[in-house]
Amino acid sequence: MLTNQKAASDPPWSASESDGFTLRSLEAAELARPTVESRLPQVICAKGDMDFPSFLKLVEKNKKQIQQSVTRNGGVLFRGFPIARPQQFQDTLQTLGLDLSPEYPLGTAPRTKVTNYVFTAREGANNFILGPHNEMSYLSMRPKWISFVCMQAPEVYGETPIFNCQTTFEDMDPEAKDFLSTEKIKYYRYMTKERTTFPLYSGAPWPQVFETEDKKEVDKVCKKYDVAYSWRPGDVLELETIAPAVVEHPETKAKCVNMNVCHWYQRVGNLKDFSDRGNNLANLYYLALAFVRQTLGTSSLRTRLANGKPIPLWVMRSLCDSLWRHSVMYRWRKGDILLIDNVLTMHGRLNVVPPREILASFGDMYHCP
Repeated sequence: MLTNQKAASDPPWSASESDGFTLRSLEAAELARPTVESRLPQVICAKGDMDFPSFLKLVEKNKKQIQQSVTRNGGVLFRGFPIARPQQFQDTLQTLGLDLSPEYPLGTAPRTKVTNYVFTAREGANNFILGPHNEMSYLSMRPKWISFVCMQAPEVYGETPIFNCQTTFEDMDPEAKDFLSTEKIKYYRYMTKERTTFPLYSGAPWPQVFETEDKKEVDKVCKKYDVAYSWRPGDVLELETIAPAVVEHPETKAKCVNMNVCHWYQRVGNLKDFSDRGNNLANLYYLALAFVRQTLGTSSLRTRLANGKPIPLWVMRSLCDSLWRHSVMYRWRKGDILLIDNVLTMHGRLNVVPPREILASFGDMYHCP
């Protein structure tokens, strides 16, 4: 469990010659783009060959320091260790003492369960860039951490960018900071019963999200997670939740932006900033679809202010510009494990050129007030 009240003030972690690993920052050659974030993530790098049992012993011996590093730096990246199977990924997280979730409650992304506690990362829509978000930021009950493992690294692109939520908030325009600190975000969800190729809806169907076709069971889950819901004609399910845009980290007490940045300004910025990465006609198609879905209310996720009004453009501009200034885009390597604090660090996904296989796990569920 990631709980350490002293993590921010404890002395930095250091490795000795006999530890079998080194501690460092990401190097320029490992980055897809330069970054101002020198500490996110801390890289735990193998020194020489090591078998998996030896790696688990290393994790067990250093789990307190690893947990402190996640809280201090926002995340750690294990690199060069012998992670070849999903079960080894799960074993690593459990050796760290983390409380893994067997469920992906009310998730927006289509996912498939691989082990009891490991899921596929976002499936499909390879040309589409997934914007910055804290996992399950639309729920009051959300994971304290999320972790990813690279089973097959892409030859190009397919990065999982991460974003420092604390420095993002600190670097925003003062007026935008004040606005987000006092406003809450309303999340709208739209789900069909069947998986469909209908282009105006692309999310997971509600039987997959809730793992049942029984509407009474769906009702129970919605009530459990304090989600407003309504059934529409054609077995369509609509959900509404309200959550803060800025939260206080439960341990460091730092103020952090925490939300799903689902806004047309973000999508237009993706098209402009990553125009060198592939088929711009396909990107324009996805952007047009996103606009139509938002307009018709058939998007798998859309956001407004709690009062139902649109989030002002000047606020989104300040937020998105600051997020990308404080982003880290590193290139995946096979066997990498990324473990991030889900309050301190957002993540996203850049466009994918297959083959690429990234798996995910999360847990230590906590209540965000």
